[in-house]
Amino acid sequence: MKQYVENLNRDDVCTYWGDYEVDNYVDSSMSNIVERVCKQIGSYDLYDEIYEYLVNNDYQSQIREFFINTYNTYCSK
Repeated sequence: MKQYVENLNRDDVCTYWGDYEVDNYVDSSMSNIVERVCKQIGSYDLYDEIYEYLVNNDYQSQIREFFINTYNTYCSK
C-alpha cells in the first residue's frame, strides 16, 4: 500500500483532474488501492476493513496532500 502512494503520478493529476476534484481523486485512489489488495488476496470480503486500515494509517491524508501539492506546484504553472 505504501508503494502505491509513493508511485502516484503527478502527470495524472495535471492531465485528468481539476483543482476542485481533490475529494474525487482521493476517493478514486483509495478505491484503487483497495481493489488491488483485494485482487492480490483473491477476495473482496475484506474490502471495508482494508479501506479502514488505509484511513487509520493516514494513507487518505497522504493522497490528499499529494494531490494538493502536485496541483499547486506543477499543474497550475
